[in-house]
Amino acid sequence: MFKYMKMLFLAAACTVLTLGAVSTVYAQRVKMNLVYDGVSHKYDEEEIKIKVNGKEITGMDVPAVSINGRTMVPARAIFEEIGAEVAWNGGTQEVYIIHDSDVVTLQIDSNIGTVNGYAFVMDTPAKIVNDRTLIPVRAAAEALKYNVGWDDATRTVTLDKNVPKPPVVEEKPENDGYGNEVDDKINTDIEAEDELIGVKSVSVPASATSDQIFTIKANEEIEDFETFILNDTRLVVDIYNAKNNVSNSNITKTNSSVVTAVRSGQFQKDPVYITRVVFDLKVGVESEVRLSKDKKSLEVEFETNSVHSVDVLKQGKSEIIEIYGDTAPMVEAELAGWPLRLIMDIPGAVSELDKNLGVSTKFISSMTAEQYDNKTVRITAELNENIEYEIYYKDDYAVVEIKEATIDNISFDEDDDIVVLEGAGSIDADAIVDFDDFNNGTYIFYLPDDYSDIYGKGTIFVDSKYIEKIEVGVKNGKTYIELTEKRSISVKIKEKKGKLQLQISAPEISGEKIVVIDAGHGLHDNGASANGLIEKEINLDIVQRLYEYLEDDENIKVYATRLDDSYPTNISRAQLANQAGADLFVSIHQNTGENLDAKGTEVLYATHEGETSGLTSKVAAQTLLKYVCDAADTENRGVKLRNDLIVLNQTKVPAVLIEVCFMTNEDDVEMIERSKNRDAIAEGIYNGIVDLLARYD
Repeated sequence: MFKYMKMLFLAAACTVLTLGAVSTVYAQRVKMNLVYDGVSHKYDEEEIKIKVNGKEITGMDVPAVSINGRTMVPARAIFEEIGAEVAWNGGTQEVYIIHDSDVVTLQIDSNIGTVNGYAFVMDTPAKIVNDRTLIPVRAAAEALKYNVGWDDATRTVTLDKNVPKPPVVEEKPENDGYGNEVDDKINTDIEAEDELIGVKSVSVPASATSDQIFTIKANEEIEDFETFILNDTRLVVDIYNAKNNVSNSNITKTNSSVVTAVRSGQFQKDPVYITRVVFDLKVGVESEVRLSKDKKSLEVEFETNSVHSVDVLKQGKSEIIEIYGDTAPMVEAELAGWPLRLIMDIPGAVSELDKNLGVSTKFISSMTAEQYDNKTVRITAELNENIEYEIYYKDDYAVVEIKEATIDNISFDEDDDIVVLEGAGSIDADAIVDFDDFNNGTYIFYLPDDYSDIYGKGTIFVDSKYIEKIEVGVKNGKTYIELTEKRSISVKIKEKKGKLQLQISAPEISGEKIVVIDAGHGLHDNGASANGLIEKEINLDIVQRLYEYLEDDENIKVYATRLDDSYPTNISRAQLANQAGADLFVSIHQNTGENLDAKGTEVLYATHEGETSGLTSKVAAQTLLKYVCDAADTENRGVKLRNDLIVLNQTKVPAVLIEVCFMTNEDDVEMIERSKNRDAIAEGIYNGIVDLLARYD
């Protein structure tokens, strides 16, 4: 299969990596301007050297650089040294690294990479830097089973082919290093696959305030494992003679104060099977990995931090809050209003601080500390004026830097619920991109450029029934205005005498209907795949097109469960429809079947209590089925009752799931592969939605 993948990728992506020239001189220091994310960054650091299997790589036409604390390199110069093939797909903005039977895919500006179809998370994504493609060397090399090291004294990154741990143990050890007796020596022969244990799940803590214990469960006793720390921010657990059967290979909802993600995969098969579980850490923290009493589970516990001192220093125009603990405390901060204060929560921690910290400065009128709950320390700074803040970390303490807010020329008319932007004469209102992120309670507007010289940065707290605050900042070279919603809102952009007005109101249910659309699967969950098609990608493409049709209709308020390669849980998709008070929920999927002749469209629905007349789920299914079949010219397979599907049985509003076509059927594949057909399907669904909302108003 991997040979086929290799040929496919090379055929589709045989373009040579196009990298523009970079002006630099190779010396002990690299001084240059790095342009990425639409911003120019001054770079002045000591040269980073790269060694592959002991050989230093020289003659690179672009140097290795450090971005966000991660070494970024040109893919071809490094990975061709190990015999890999490197290819670039300009259409999808993806780099392919193909080595033996392994295929690593990295997409520009995406923190999710894949190796042989399995997703992994990166701290820093591949980027276009000075018109060159640079990739994070550690993430890519580890995906290819290379050990990656760092020598700080010489600033050298080393890549060495992983040498598997020998499966033979000559003598029975007294214990496994964790106080657990070992019963038998490991078999000298490579385990037959049917004799392997299966790692079946990884469970997370109940909440961020509960004991930080993760559990790795197997179906049989775990005989051998080892752990190690990578770069102070990753705890790696390798389980030997184990096959990975974990269905959720990338857990991002960790309920943890210190763990951002848990990734698992089949790290190795030859000469011994190794399942690897990686815990991505926010900060360095002490941990313990131990076998359960029945030896069928590994318990991974992260220790509670003890916060013991706080210092406040003046540094130029800023004030520096230093928070000390056993290890650098993880700080989650938020500005709150009425009265104005900065709340700094430290989860997974206990306080040794006095309640009154005795702080009084230009920005801070007073500062207190408390044990907010049994696992969270809260430090509250009462503020004298509006501020901006930034959080960063040193070896053993956290830093919260505060300075005067620069927000300007933005006001809120509380009588008419209007955000007013002064000095906006040069801004094209049609170029403003807005996104209602109802899932996270925010409505965001991206201006077409960086206008921080006009609007600055900061937060305004307002007295409104619709929004709580207005935050202004810069992301990726563009000024954004983020409204924190108290409820579902509708916003219209108006131009008036050199000003921009954001008129906020409630969606008008009598004339404005609410529709929630859902692209099935996502991220680590590819859904079905056949004939070179991946279901999650087709679903997302259709939903993105459908979203544009609905967004342009002034009578429809549209929410999407996802508009990118993310994975909301099925229950959260249903809950979004319920919380938004949707008039209709539509989920997009594709079908497959063992019978290759099976083809066409079917629409699924569930029965809901109280749906006896008017717009019901069944009526919606029947109507949308007709529109999709007409738009795609697919076979009508009818509507089907499916009370077993969460997105249908947990919604309290009319809800349907459209199976657009069969990816296992030659005719349907030919249809769905074409962009114009996907657009026609999106338009057909839109027309069906309009028909339903008009008929059952």
